[in-house]
Amino acid sequence: MPLLRRKKLIFKNFKTLKESGAHPKISSRQLTIIFIVAILFNLWFREAISLHPSYKKVFYHLGCEAQEKNRLGQAERYYKKAISLDPVFAPSYQQLGLVYEKKGDRKKAQEYYERAIIIDPSFSEALSDLGMLLLKENRFQEAISYFRRPYGPYAKAQYGLALAFLKLGQKENALDLLADLKSGGAHDLAKDLEGVINNSAEPAYVKP
Repeated sequence: MPLLRRKKLIFKNFKTLKESGAHPKISSRQLTIIFIVAILFNLWFREAISLHPSYKKVFYHLGCEAQEKNRLGQAERYYKKAISLDPVFAPSYQQLGLVYEKKGDRKKAQEYYERAIIIDPSFSEALSDLGMLLLKENRFQEAISYFRRPYGPYAKAQYGLALAFLKLGQKENALDLLADLKSGGAHDLAKDLEGVINNSAEPAYVKP
């Protein structure tokens, strides 16, 4: 939005608030100062990002913080801002996929997982998250293909792969993966998987 139009909109909203008595102590001059400071800060921030690329990740970390507090709308905005500043940082796409999945929008979640994987084909978290999503949709063979892609042992992928094998009636393969989880120290996942194998529990880590 052009600055002049933005300023006019701010003053219009301010006038409405002032007439309603919501902010009677803020003058037009004070609002102008606030507006100028905001513009200067925005310019400074962009300059700081250009000089220090690591600053680009500040919105990613803000998104993670909002997501931990279950503020999904706020997290979504932060991740999108992070992507606009650094479009090749794969974790922003992966976390945004988690946000959409938690919101119930699996189509968008899949889109952002896939975008993360395009940027980093060996991104274990995104591969596993996409595999889990496909598992929830009973797309077992597709899920298996993603669970098998992480380089080296990755607990969440092993767990998801075991669940997919169980759905396909391949219990022996699932038991082998259970042993791998135990030897790798992934005790929570191993305990959950053991309950599923013994038909005593539903998967705690795969929710609809």
